[in-house]
Amino acid sequence: ASIRPVLTTRTQIRSTERYLDTMGVSLDKMESTDGHFEHVENILQRVKEITINSINAAMSPADMNVFADEVSNLRQELLDSANAMVDGKYIFAGYQEDVKPFVQNTAYDPALYDQADSTTWPYIYKGDPNPTKLEITPGEQLEVNLTGNDLFMGISNSVMQLGGPTPPAIYASDAGRVDIFSVLTRVEEALR
Repeated sequence: ASIRPVLTTRTQIRSTERYLDTMGVSLDKMESTDGHFEHVENILQRVKEITINSINAAMSPADMNVFADEVSNLRQELLDSANAMVDGKYIFAGYQEDVKPFVQNTAYDPALYDQADSTTWPYIYKGDPNPTKLEITPGEQLEVNLTGNDLFMGISNSVMQLGGPTPPAIYASDAGRVDIFSVLTRVEEALR
């Protein structure tokens, strides 16, 4: 009878240690994600500056090409951040942490681009529309990442679970959201 409280306490200590480990992993993921968010914000700020500067009538075609090259490099940096990894797992891939979330659409054609059809966009999301959740206490879970479709492509998780913005009627619920990759690609095209 006197050993039972000791065993119960040991079990509780192991359980608590497991939750502390989970919270440590969650904190690492969130801090890394925050760093990538800051980098993405800087990229978007620079693209905004470029687009504002490019409407200057004194810019030559060579100047516009320099801007276009910089936007191309910034888009690649954005792609690198969107495909970022922590502990060998992709941050923005949802549950499918072992799948590279963003790949270039080899069938992309600027003339066929349709905002309501994700199959015509310059990049395709291969991840999962479900954010990763970790249990931090009994029965309490914490979302430790955002999905790439929601953050970078402007497709809400609920729309993505229905098959993405291919049918315009479904995508209408996400009106006002923006695919950042398409914007940067189209800015580069316009500058060229």
